Amino acid sequence: MPPKEFYAIIPYKFVLAISSTLVILMTINIGGSASEVSLTVTFLIVGNLLGSITWAKIATATRKYLTIYVMGYMGLFLSLVLLFSGEMAAIALAAFLIPFMSSGTYYSALFLIYENYKDAMNRMIGIFESVGGWAWVLGLGFGIIATGFFSVSMLIGILSIVSFIAVFLTAYIYKINITRRIIDGIKKDLGLLPLLDIALDKIIEAEEVIVDKALIGLDVVVSGNITLYDIYFRFRWPRELIRFYLSIFTVFLGFGLVFSQIITIQKALGLTDPMVYGISLISSAVAATLYSRVGMTSDPKKMLTRSYILRIFLFGLLLSIFFLDPILILPIFIIFGVLDGYTWAYISTLLNIVALKFSREHVGFSNFIRNIGYVAGASISGLLIPIAGYEINIVIAIILLSVSILIFLKSKV
Repeated sequence: MPPKEFYAIIPYKFVLAISSTLVILMTINIGGSASEVSLTVTFLIVGNLLGSITWAKIATATRKYLTIYVMGYMGLFLSLVLLFSGEMAAIALAAFLIPFMSSGTYYSALFLIYENYKDAMNRMIGIFESVGGWAWVLGLGFGIIATGFFSVSMLIGILSIVSFIAVFLTAYIYKINITRRIIDGIKKDLGLLPLLDIALDKIIEAEEVIVDKALIGLDVVVSGNITLYDIYFRFRWPRELIRFYLSIFTVFLGFGLVFSQIITIQKALGLTDPMVYGISLISSAVAATLYSRVGMTSDPKKMLTRSYILRIFLFGLLLSIFFLDPILILPIFIIFGVLDGYTWAYISTLLNIVALKFSREHVGFSNFIRNIGYVAGASISGLLIPIAGYEINIVIAIILLSVSILIFLKSKV
């Protein structure tokens, strides 16, 4: 049985499973083209990107995991309210804020596992991801039903209520005195005068450091020993680690090209909204069954390589859909969903496990690189598809994944 605190992540996964697809469907339903869908996906990924580096850094620095956990749910609630407008600008803003504001919840949960289960970290992360994975499946299952019975406004209202209740559910599970947390947070972290005092101290400290660095730097440059000046070598990472992150960027660049447009492709080929949610549900259900097994993987690099190769085949399968009989469209998308879920369980979990072996901050940086690659791919797809079509877009993604495997194999993580 999973520890009871793992269940606090369920509302987060449930709401995001529905809302991440909902904002794309809302964009399409108001007449959005592939370029506008690409824009919505870009806002989703940028929000996740900035949320990853922001909240991972704040959580690591302050160690106020439970406060950030609850704040993430409150931010998710406030972000969802924007969707009631139904206008493109509001959808785009909500697409950014939903992942940005809620990222603190995920990273707080992950870092709590790191703090509390260091001796069994891999296994516990697998169990945690399994709980979240089934919550995601539950959300998608609800999405299939909800799109057939509820209006968009009613669905947004339900998601908002779930997010709001999650604040108190988390407080109950972790035995948080939520009122005192909020008051203490305002006093210590959000109060205007403390912020001004901290800011002033930081400015004075920075000015002193800058002057010292400038004088030292001038002396080093004049003396010719510029390589000894630490500011030029602040990121002295091992070459293998640089290759590791370069491979992540290339992989997710390819993912961004394809997956940012997958719903657009499905709708263009005649799939209904419940079918779109249904295929996502299949993918998530397969992933959820595997998360706990992934945590026991003895050779993460080998399994990541296999998953990348399988995704090349997956993209080839998607490419074939444009040349086959229309009657095969739904069966191929079902197979696509199964393989997508299988590979994602390994890719998402193992990348976190590898990053955590370096440090907690590397988890945030790893997700930052993923999102940079994905948002670049999503942006490029919005420009490429109107010119070259979906087929060329997928072919380029296959090439990028092939290159990323070669880079990854040369790393020694």
